[in-house]
Amino acid sequence: MRKIHALLYTVAFLTTTATALTSCNTDYNPTDAIANTTLTENDYDKLLTGIYDGLQGFSMAFEPVIDDVSADNLDNVGWFPNTDNNTLTGSSYYVNNIWEQLYYRVQLANNLINLEEAKDKQSDEDRKIEAQARAMRAWFYERLCMFYGDVPLLTTSKDDDAPRTKEALVWSFAKRDLEYAAKYAPDFSSSTYISKQAAKALLARTCLLAPDTVQDLPKAASLAEEVIADGNFELADDAAKIWQTKTSKEMIFATVNPSTDA
Repeated sequence: MRKIHALLYTVAFLTTTATALTSCNTDYNPTDAIANTTLTENDYDKLLTGIYDGLQGFSMAFEPVIDDVSADNLDNVGWFPNTDNNTLTGSSYYVNNIWEQLYYRVQLANNLINLEEAKDKQSDEDRKIEAQARAMRAWFYERLCMFYGDVPLLTTSKDDDAPRTKEALVWSFAKRDLEYAAKYAPDFSSSTYISKQAAKALLARTCLLAPDTVQDLPKAASLAEEVIADGNFELADDAAKIWQTKTSKEMIFATVNPSTDA
């Protein structure tokens, strides 16, 4: 049981801390001008890189700090006293900013997924690309649910106001995205990219944390044990060293934040 908890904690922690509401209008620019007939195969890789960049950019902002402030893990709450004392309002800057930033990243993922789905025939490489995009879209939507509960569920570019979707349905959608990723993502080669193993670990986390109607504890345990048994990972002897080195066999997926990034 300790191994399962440790695995799920590592995925949850790394994807939130190391990976980094005025209305229901999602406030992003339309991208109808993009068509798959104008793209080369290299362009799909670049679009995928853009989603990874979006994930990295979000995790480098203040979002991970808010988690620790909310959990009372920090003595100094800095810019977030309203989070610490539960007096947030819809007009709070970072409440609106997180909403906008996450939906911008959902749009990045939707654009690529829609382009892949529009192909007459997908190659194995296409499925690998789509799987990674779906895994990140699932993570964005789960973060939205954790912050806001019911949120609009968008799968295509949309400029009109969108109604909120029940939180459980959004989690169920994210779960299906992760199931696709667990099937078609590339095998593990680096913790800096979504792999089958990373998708399974994220799916285990979803089955553990989702609302009751979506939650599946036996499946969460089974997926976690499956990843634990994978030879690519093992618990670190000294957890502190995970944060002192650039690599660790305990890291299943984490974003890379080079010193050259602002």
